[in-house]
Amino acid sequence: DALERLTGRPGRMEETSSVDRAALRVGGEPVPLLAEVLQAIDLEINVEIKSNKTARMGELVAATAKVIRDSSRADHILISSFDPFALVQFHRHLPDIALAYLFHEDQPLPLRRGWVGRWSGASLLHPQHSLCTAATIKSWHTAGHPVNAWTVDDEAELIRLANLGVDGVFSNDVAHAVSVLAKL
Repeated sequence: DALERLTGRPGRMEETSSVDRAALRVGGEPVPLLAEVLQAIDLEINVEIKSNKTARMGELVAATAKVIRDSSRADHILISSFDPFALVQFHRHLPDIALAYLFHEDQPLPLRRGWVGRWSGASLLHPQHSLCTAATIKSWHTAGHPVNAWTVDDEAELIRLANLGVDGVFSNDVAHAVSVLAKL
């Protein structure tokens, strides 16, 4: 899947040893550790907690929280996840870090309505762009949640979402998205 697509190496990142991980390259560049990214980038950073192994989620959350706690960047970090339990667990480690609940159109109805985000303590909602309608944006904003839609590269979709009042978008082509939105 993504590891092979990006690096040419089959397998899963969580099953890759630290020695093998250090040798991975994407576009000829090494894959940095989270601690290295936090040290190198002086911007707000969205850290997504993602694991296909539920049994390891607690370990992953604890390790992520430790890296963030040990950095000087905690006030510039947003934690997001499709897994509401990961958000709850993370909040127990670092309760002052903002959380965002990610959700998509293939999830069961209660999950894709955003209410789980409220339950998990998320202050922001990150829906798949196709879930954004005038009614859903109004509902989420009324509940006090900023909305950042993903992943939006199409010009017409960027304009539609801006007109609906989303607070932000995730895009694979940031320069294009900024250019489109600057014209509005």
